Amino acid sequence: MVEKILAALKQYTNLGEWGMNCPTLQVDFISDRESLIKTMGNNDSFVDSIQTCCNWLDSHNIDYMLKRNKGRNSYGFKHDVEDWSENFRASYVYVSNGAFIISAIIHGYVPLQMDQSPNCKFKKVR
Repeated sequence: MVEKILAALKQYTNLGEWGMNCPTLQVDFISDRESLIKTMGNNDSFVDSIQTCCNWLDSHNIDYMLKRNKGRNSYGFKHDVEDWSENFRASYVYVSNGAFIISAIIHGYVPLQMDQSPNCKFKKVR
């Protein structure tokens, strides 16, 4: 899983733990991204949250959700995964916006950054 995460981060250089880099993010994006990449093998909670998102994506039809509601984006989906983890896994898993975006990339979606926002909409490519 770590290799897939690093590949997604390499492909999308404006992507970090909190989503896509943008003026509204209140973090030092470059420093946070470098730290995230450097500590990836030791960051079990981040990797676990991405695995949880992947499990959710395996069991939900987001193509249908995206067609039905064109406004759906990464921030809304991350909350869906958190609710699902609490209700169906019996333990709450925190999911960052970036964790959901990375899991969507792993599942063959292209993130389309929303204007001036760390959030993304998605387009399926495979």
